[in-house]
Amino acid sequence: MLVLLLVAFVNIALPSESAVASSPSPVDYDVVCPIAEELAKTDPAAAIKLIETARATDTPAASPARRQACEDALEQALASSALSLPLELSADGACFAAAKLIEFGRPDAAKKVLEGSRSPSKTMQACSGVFEDVEAAVPASTPTPKSVGTAWDDFVKIVTPLASIGLFFLGGWAALLVLARLIAFLPHLRDQRESTKALRRESLVLGIIFLVLAPPIAWVMAVMYSADVWDQIAAFSLFLIAFGLVGAGALGRVIAAAPHLSIAVSGDGEKTVDQALVAGALLDMMGTSARGIELPVGPDLDDLSNALTELSDQKWIALLQKVWLFITNIRPWTLAISLTSAGIASVSVERNGRQIFSGQVIAADARVGEKTDEGAFTDGRRVAAFAAAILVDKMVERYPDMVPGLQGASRWRSIALQYIATKGYASRADRDASIALLGKALLADGRNLSAVVALWNRRFRYEASTNGLLEYRRLLVGFVRERTKSFFGAEETPPIVPLGIDPALAGDDLLVRALTSLCAVERNLKAMPESATVDRSDPVSALEYARFLHAMIARRDDLQIEDLAGDVRLKLARISVARLGGEAVTESEIKPYSPEVAYSLACHFAQMPPRSEVPQFSRSIQLLPLAFTIDAFKTWAEHDDPEIAPLRRLPAFQSLYPRERDARFSRPPFLFSSMRLSKVEGVASLERLADATVTPALLNELGLDEQTALRLQRAARLAVEFDHAPLDGFEWAALEVLFDHDVMTVMDLLLLANGGSTGDLSILELTEVLSEKGYSIGGSPSNRSTSMTVAAWLEKVAQALTKSPSSPASSGS
Repeated sequence: MLVLLLVAFVNIALPSESAVASSPSPVDYDVVCPIAEELAKTDPAAAIKLIETARATDTPAASPARRQACEDALEQALASSALSLPLELSADGACFAAAKLIEFGRPDAAKKVLEGSRSPSKTMQACSGVFEDVEAAVPASTPTPKSVGTAWDDFVKIVTPLASIGLFFLGGWAALLVLARLIAFLPHLRDQRESTKALRRESLVLGIIFLVLAPPIAWVMAVMYSADVWDQIAAFSLFLIAFGLVGAGALGRVIAAAPHLSIAVSGDGEKTVDQALVAGALLDMMGTSARGIELPVGPDLDDLSNALTELSDQKWIALLQKVWLFITNIRPWTLAISLTSAGIASVSVERNGRQIFSGQVIAADARVGEKTDEGAFTDGRRVAAFAAAILVDKMVERYPDMVPGLQGASRWRSIALQYIATKGYASRADRDASIALLGKALLADGRNLSAVVALWNRRFRYEASTNGLLEYRRLLVGFVRERTKSFFGAEETPPIVPLGIDPALAGDDLLVRALTSLCAVERNLKAMPESATVDRSDPVSALEYARFLHAMIARRDDLQIEDLAGDVRLKLARISVARLGGEAVTESEIKPYSPEVAYSLACHFAQMPPRSEVPQFSRSIQLLPLAFTIDAFKTWAEHDDPEIAPLRRLPAFQSLYPRERDARFSRPPFLFSSMRLSKVEGVASLERLADATVTPALLNELGLDEQTALRLQRAARLAVEFDHAPLDGFEWAALEVLFDHDVMTVMDLLLLANGGSTGDLSILELTEVLSEKGYSIGGSPSNRSTSMTVAAWLEKVAQALTKSPSSPASSGS
């Protein structure tokens, strides 16, 4: 209607073409412009058309005012279109307005006009050139809701004819996936052996190719086979079954052999085991062989499964949910643990629904004593370790790729005992218990090389004697030479560089651990005073072993072998190379420090202080606080580590071991030596002094001669009995007299108590000294009762000494 009015107005208000040619009567813009302003409010395109048509009637010689007449109305019309007011233009109107906007240098507004038309697709067909000009001038912008809706409409038009075919293909693929999942339960597939990663990868690729291509290939071949619909259906079914069975069979083999597992813990016993505990033990036992194992454990996963099954009450949705879980929630392996008590459980292992193990585990089998919290493990953790070891044993039997990671172990009991001994008994105080459990592990399986190396480590970990270190070195060298005979045993030893190390050798984690221990032993031997006289009798030098370890760890990094401690190991190996090669090491190449690196570097600087270091050993002292965040380092450094020996006499080092002074050392006869005794941990209390073994190293630390140290020790053995054998508060006064006369052995005390004399001391003289200090019985310090009481006290102390494990009864020491 608006267009008709516009045409009528033009015919009435404007002269015709012939009239324009014959008559110069101008258009009356006083009439046109107000009408254009009104039109701009309702149809901007019509207003623009009206103004342009009116201007076209003017001659080229018309004044600028006439050529720019109705400018306000034109700008209002153009602005209405550019601002996307609720006015939908026709295709022609939008094209006209957009072209004008481009002429005025407003391509962005032109784009809005085109996108805001009644039908953008028709507008594009009407003026594709304008669209191209706009796209060239305006960068791509965020799609508007309307443009997105239009694009979706276009997409639906294309896809709708293919929907039935697509649904048919999807149904075929879903059926083949379900078939593949069912094939996994076939007898010859449900418990496969000799399943390697390479075979699973090849089967997976083959299965996916055939499953994806089976429906379209079957459809094409069926169409080519016949024009008859029923013949096509029959041919399609045959081809689909043929191709689908191949793909489903290959994929079913992969599903059946997937190393994915679930862990379930149940039972009425005390809740001491959970899924995460078992999963952690499993991954620790398998090490790098655990790559590829999927452990979907924990309440979150169970909640997710429940949520998926309870998502909808509609039958068809519930069916889809079940099919989805049936296909995707693939866990061929199931470890079930049923607790009957805190330390006893029944364990079963299933694979694809077939039970392959069932038995009972008892936590007490992995203890040395009766305490359930022995070492750092509870009985619950022992049960978890046994259950994980059973699963490891059964998986390794079926996955050859996992065999190297167990280092020869093939009995679950041995695997569990070794894990418990090394993880649960790692402290120095648990050394004997750890050795006992490792011995049981080797009795269960003598081929468990990890247990062998762990047993050596526990035996010699805190060894500080030259002979002990040499024995440990002999064992490690034998093991390392056997494992590296392809390298060091070659006729010509290859250069010790990362690329020269075979990938299989680089992946040997047990060899890395053994070489790390060997380098530590070599460093300790080098720090011993008698190191120059040690006969190594080995064609491979200590430095070569250190360089080989460094190159081996670097090679592991190149091969992207998973190693959580790889960076620390590399830095430790670099420090060992510097120490054994007498080289300087720059701290910048081994930063940032971990406690392990800080301790190794402190040991290096203790033996090879930087030349510019003032005062000497200051860098070592600075590194030790970080290193001592690991208690084992602090304990080892205090008395035993040969590399730390130069630091022990330093006040700065001793200040790292704050201890409370034994108040009894403030009494005679210990007062004079109390400071020396308090600074040495091994004799820092009366009890420790009484039990200590007086060695040259201890004498050197104390700064005392042997005779004085032994006298102090005999006095300490008497003093520790005073709580059980007091003398009315005068026992310490009596000890002072006995110390001065060196009457402190069991034999001397009994002789003195029975009226005899030892040297220049008798019972009467002892009584007189005590009487002078105020001791008396019955009010008379010198009567017979006082002497008899002192004699009885001496006998009591002597009897206590004979029962004390720290005091030889009659050795006179």
